[in-house]
Amino acid sequence: MTWDARPLNNPYHTLTAWEVIFTFVSKLVYWSSVGGFFHFFIDWFQKREKQNQLEKENAGSKLALLKSQINPHFLFNTLHNIDALIAENQQKASEALLKLSDIMRYMVYDSQPAQVPLKREVEHIKNYVELEKLRIANPDFSTFHVTGSLEGTDIAPMLFIPFVENAFKHSVNTKQDNGIVIELDAQPDRIQFNCQNQYEERATEKDATSGIGLDTLKKRLQYIYPNRHTLNLIKAKGTFTAQLEIQL
Repeated sequence: MTWDARPLNNPYHTLTAWEVIFTFVSKLVYWSSVGGFFHFFIDWFQKREKQNQLEKENAGSKLALLKSQINPHFLFNTLHNIDALIAENQQKASEALLKLSDIMRYMVYDSQPAQVPLKREVEHIKNYVELEKLRIANPDFSTFHVTGSLEGTDIAPMLFIPFVENAFKHSVNTKQDNGIVIELDAQPDRIQFNCQNQYEERATEKDATSGIGLDTLKKRLQYIYPNRHTLNLIKAKGTFTAQLEIQL
């Protein structure tokens, strides 16, 4: 390696090996920094676009969910059942009417915030199950068990009711006991929800709306609880099981 003693401002100065290495490393660091900046900017922009898209899908899915919850068939059937019940038991008919009113209030008004008390969500499910029982002769056809503590826990609204609606919609043989089994376990760090029902494959295939509510629910879960939920939908021997776990 030869050291040239001529000053660097000399136009005839010959770069030494160390100067070549220094120049190369300097340019490498410079362009690496520029490339890193652009990579960071592009990555941030892509993530922001994805977030905006998820927000749009969430807004659309919440609207679709609200529309799907105000089911005219459920409303008409419930009103018809209450009307028939008035002649038999006015007290029970009055209680059913209050449950229906509470369901409508919850769906239209109370479920609008991003988070609601878990206790209120469970009350909504209980009201729905009790009103569905009005049209079923067997009181033991459906069960709803709650374990753990509901106090002090908030959750995104209307996450569990689509499974319950589908269970009643597609269940067969309402004369059997435990045709629909709904379970919710609330712990400080998680919520485990299970819903199981018997169904007919042919009836499900003919239903054009089958699965739409669940697709909407999956989008909401992905947006609200990314990497913090597990959803398993299992079909086996005429039994449909939905298992949803949410990490709090």
